[in-house]
Amino acid sequence: MLLSTCPNHIISDVACSCRSHKLRARMLQLSRIHRRIAKIKKPSSPSTTFGSSGGR
Repeated sequence: MLLSTCPNHIISDVACSCRSHKLRARMLQLSRIHRRIAKIKKPSSPSTTFGSSGGR
């Protein structure tokens, strides 16, 4: 470990990686939600928008 040589750099690096990890997790969550919506919409009709999702 290089904690004794340059702790500030490592701390900043860890913070940066943590931030990027959070962003990645959020992106994954959004993609999962989009996939779920697509799965729900596919069986009924593939080319429908959010507005015209009401059954007639």
